[in-house]
Amino acid sequence: MQAPIRVSFIIAARDEQFNIVPCIESVLRVMTSSDEVILVNDGSLDATQSRAESISDPRLVILRNEVSEGRAASRNAAILRARGKYLAIQDADDIALSTRLEALTLLERDPKLVAAGGQCVAMDPRFGAWRHTHYPEHRNDVRRAFNSGVMAICHTGSLLRRESVVSVGMYNPNFTRAQDLDLMIRLSNAGDIESIPQDVVIYTHNVLLPWRYWKSSRDNHDRVIGRAPLSPMKLVARYLAANAKRTAVFAITHRTSKRRITEMRLHDRPS
Repeated sequence: MQAPIRVSFIIAARDEQFNIVPCIESVLRVMTSSDEVILVNDGSLDATQSRAESISDPRLVILRNEVSEGRAASRNAAILRARGKYLAIQDADDIALSTRLEALTLLERDPKLVAAGGQCVAMDPRFGAWRHTHYPEHRNDVRRAFNSGVMAICHTGSLLRRESVVSVGMYNPNFTRAQDLDLMIRLSNAGDIESIPQDVVIYTHNVLLPWRYWKSSRDNHDRVIGRAPLSPMKLVARYLAANAKRTAVFAITHRTSKRRITEMRLHDRPS
């Protein structure tokens, strides 16, 4: 008889040949024999498939879309294939830390929780480490943030109760961006969400966002929360203000975040 699976890591990857092996290896290091990782190669045109297949581990399952179907559809396919009671969402260019599953104790202790997360240290490929936000920990603070339309959990460092995700309809493929916010708002309406203060992932996240990426994210965000779109002039002003704020946050947090990532990498180095 096959043993039950505890946690299913969910990774959707498109053209991540340089990141997929470090990502998968970091996940495998924190997993137990009762966990699994399901990777969906979303129509990659590079060596993502072959590099993922170079990892030999029975806990790794690789699915493949012949053409790209998007991250939402890819994650949904993995969720339907998953056997775990809990889902650990992981972006393909991020690194799981040894603390990645510590928030699991929250979910196991309280059946009212539908999701739990931790903190993340961001890594800009050009500029280096920074800390773009601190996610609220207490469920009431999390709920207030979501009610205000603010992302209140580190998506790539989250743990979700699988039955809850399925019951709210999983990810919405109609959103190319902000699909994480959309899902988490629906989950927060179905139950409670908390986070721990520990860093659980190194999150690849640019300080300066390109206009096209930012505008797409903004448009999807406004659709998710039901807010009317801004006029073109206000949209440009908001974009410039957002990047100015992110630059200031980077300047304030870079040095301590760089030191923090060095400490975490030394601690998580395979023996």
